Amino acid sequence: IWLGTNDVLCRISGFHTRTYRSGNNPGKDLPSDEIYALYTDSDGRIWINTPKGVCVHSPGTEEFPKFNTSIRLVKFLDLRNENKAECYGSFLALGQEKLMEIDSDSLSIRHTWDYGMGIMDLGYCEGKVIIGVKGRGVFRWRPEEGPVQILDQKDNCGKFAVCQDGRIWTMSKKECILFDPVENVTMAVAVKGILPESSIRCLEADHEGNLWAATSDGILIVKRDGSASMEQQSNSNNECLGDNSIRSLFRSSDGGMWAG
Repeated sequence: IWLGTNDVLCRISGFHTRTYRSGNNPGKDLPSDEIYALYTDSDGRIWINTPKGVCVHSPGTEEFPKFNTSIRLVKFLDLRNENKAECYGSFLALGQEKLMEIDSDSLSIRHTWDYGMGIMDLGYCEGKVIIGVKGRGVFRWRPEEGPVQILDQKDNCGKFAVCQDGRIWTMSKKECILFDPVENVTMAVAVKGILPESSIRCLEADHEGNLWAATSDGILIVKRDGSASMEQQSNSNNECLGDNSIRSLFRSSDGGMWAG
């Protein structure tokens, strides 16, 4: 398990923990102790997002060569060997509201697309690359045709979550929408009064298709039956959140949800 924190990078293997920090050896040490996000590719490499750029760790090494010092990755997709992906056989990344194609061998940026439209999220659903655009909704994306809107939500936060059955969750501070792109059917769940005036940081769908939203005031859980609840810190219950400021969510293969 790799964990990124505000002041160290940790690798946990069984009962052993190894920590990594920035140093004076460019290309070998981390560029910064503060870790924004971690991504993996199918070769086992760890892409590490920091305030001073992105570096890549390869399996079997203890070095962190820099990939790029000027970008900050928001999302990262490994589209190689993805039979369901109609796009590239390489990497696709989102950074500074731009889409980037990254060569999987040289790890260089092949192409950049800047649409000037506030792209906030990136993923794929049923073989199609989709992007979330703040204030507009969800778009299908192909390099030859650009963004094509599939869901219109004017006050959208720009984030989305894809369920295992291909449905897509997206939300604003007023409502959550569950969208079926095949049937073109939507279900809206009002969350005004449930969701505090907080920032929505990321969305994830669990194995039952329920929506989890990480916010600065806890975790909002919206179920497919339309019910919604807010999970927050409690000083009297050790099974509740230890802190209300949630920055990341991860769905594990065994059905668990991890919050950071």
